[in-house]
Amino acid sequence: MVEKYMNEFYNLFMVEPNWLILIVISGIFGVLIKPLFYLLIYIYRRLYKTDIEHKWNGYFLILKNKKEFIGKEILDIKQGIFNKYIVHGISITTEGQKYKGTVKEERNFLIIQMNPTKHDEDIFIRLKRTIPGNDEIMYGLWSALDFDGNAAVGPMILSKKELDDEKVRELIKFISVREEIKGLSAS
Repeated sequence: MVEKYMNEFYNLFMVEPNWLILIVISGIFGVLIKPLFYLLIYIYRRLYKTDIEHKWNGYFLILKNKKEFIGKEILDIKQGIFNKYIVHGISITTEGQKYKGTVKEERNFLIIQMNPTKHDEDIFIRLKRTIPGNDEIMYGLWSALDFDGNAAVGPMILSKKELDDEKVRELIKFISVREEIKGLSAS
């Protein structure tokens, strides 16, 4: 009787297709199909460069020791595998400070979410992006912690070209008088 069951067991797993191996292979394939799909989309998208992909010069107002100054950084936006765009940033103001994050488009805004690599902080940037795109300069607001450790929000400028401090201050004044930003602060 036991020999009969042993023969059936042997025939089921050794003579017939090995169902256990097929289940394991199917499970591995099921886990890998999504990353493989993203990889194929990434390879396809890499064939076409968009206007967002660029090394951007970032300028923002920030407080340090209760004094206002212009912070500078370089943001390199590229296409990503699991996100449409990724960003790698280097702070010129704070030597050695690097950032990593994601970029997404939301209506006519560009949303950048970054985190420094050396300490725990979230940086959120919302930039106005016109519908045709390919702008040389984008402006908006950033939200993070200032150098004094306080929560802060301020104007942000991304430019494809390097700007001098005078031009940056002129653009920052432009941002602070925009109707959509004044409307936000009034409510």
